[in-house]
Amino acid sequence: MPLFTWSNRCSVGVKAIVSQHIKLFELINDLEQAMRKGQGSLVNAPLLRKLYDYTENHFAAEEKLMESIR
Repeated sequence: MPLFTWSNRCSVGVKAIVSQHIKLFELINDLEQAMRKGQGSLVNAPLLRKLYDYTENHFAAEEKLMESIR
């Protein structure tokens, strides 16, 4: 069972941002699943880098959107 499960209650109503949130849930769940299987040391560095990079890009996109609508 995933750590985080996406539902429409999590939606912010902006398609691009929602799809990014879903991807963030997937990355977090992938990391948690690897750790549960004892494979954390094999995948932690690449998954954490991917999660970091994706989160950084996601927040930049959210900030740009918020600035555009003031």
